Amino acid sequence: MRLAPDPREFESYKDFLHAELSYRHEKNPSYSLRAFARDLGVSPSRLSLVLQQKANLSFQKARLASECLFKANEDKKYFEQLVLAEVARNKKISEEAKSFVQKHRREGTARELLDTEFACISEWYFLAIFNFLLIANTKQKTEIYNEFPFLSKTEIDRVLSILLRLDIVEQAADGVFEAKEDFITAIYGYKSMAVRIYHKSILKQSIELMERLPVEERCFHSRMLPMTFDDYQKVKTYMEQNMAELNTKFSLSKKEGKKAVYAVNFQIVRLNQSKEV
Repeated sequence: MRLAPDPREFESYKDFLHAELSYRHEKNPSYSLRAFARDLGVSPSRLSLVLQQKANLSFQKARLASECLFKANEDKKYFEQLVLAEVARNKKISEEAKSFVQKHRREGTARELLDTEFACISEWYFLAIFNFLLIANTKQKTEIYNEFPFLSKTEIDRVLSILLRLDIVEQAADGVFEAKEDFITAIYGYKSMAVRIYHKSILKQSIELMERLPVEERCFHSRMLPMTFDDYQKVKTYMEQNMAELNTKFSLSKKEGKKAVYAVNFQIVRLNQSKEV
């Protein structure tokens, strides 16, 4: 399952709506254009024309839709400016909206991996090394060895070899490694074995780092909450929205000045046997 589309990766609100509908349908195959129109507060016929590039949303409808689509005010404003850039009749307003979009658009290139490709890099240290290559000043192999001392040199060599084969990183003639993409997303199913391996490996590493890192360099929070299954679905949606907001605020494409790679995780699991007691 692909990650939710980030509005700041788009220069057209219609392209974003296409991507969002595709994402929701992939999560729930019964989710239709009619359901999407209902959630956005527009008629199915109007939404169909918009997606066919034959009509526009009004700015008033766009503001209502943004409340449904986004939690972060920054994302709401960006989407509304995307719409204004296309629908504003006043040239000055239209140009100001276009300027806003260009200024705040998320720069950088993304690479979407298929499940079979992601399976090759499903251990936590593949993405850790990839992200290190995004921010490191020195990217010689010896520097990578030094930054990940708990991995063997043989294992790091294997990681780099696979990242090169997948065309995610490249190596210059002087031996320097560079990340070819600014961030990676993956298309996978909810029952993907590769994703299960990734989550298990990052949880295992987090447990080990609990003992290795000083308390001021790590953060763990946990709560026990009695909930219905409906509550669980709501909490899951809430956490997914917060993770998307984190991704927007601390985007890997805004890498200037970043010094280290952190793992940010959340999990919700039922601890007793039954969904309902």
